[in-house]
Amino acid sequence: MLEIDGCCVKFDVRGRCVGAVYFADKEDAANGIVHYGLHTGELSSPHAHADDDQIRFRLNRIQDEVHFMFFVVTIYSDRNHLLQSVKKCTARILDQGSPAPQSEVLKFTRQFASNETGNAYVLGMLSRTAEGPWLWEVVDKSYTLLEAGTYRMLE
Repeated sequence: MLEIDGCCVKFDVRGRCVGAVYFADKEDAANGIVHYGLHTGELSSPHAHADDDQIRFRLNRIQDEVHFMFFVVTIYSDRNHLLQSVKKCTARILDQGSPAPQSEVLKFTRQFASNETGNAYVLGMLSRTAEGPWLWEVVDKSYTLLEAGTYRMLE
């Protein structure tokens, strides 16, 4: 058995964690961030777009205290919970407000080799700029967390 969970970890301007949205805490109502995935049963919904895990939000609803949003994938398995168990990981940002359905703004794909270690992978982050818009940056770093570890171990 292999389970892959996505999450969005939020930080303030000073780099202090202000929470996360993931399988155990699926919604941040104040910021309008919601996690959908295998744990929620939402994958069969018309909005699933065939993605395993989703973090849905509107940037204009993110409150001023949130300056950074990191997107993390954590691997769990019966045996060897390492990234090498995952053939490919893809992150996409969709503009669902555009006229075209599933308008893809950004896509990042990473293939993992058989020698890769770690069980947590930080794909990228969105950060506020001084001018107001958000900027996407690929992080592409893996980490080893303790068994059944969560985003809190990455702080």
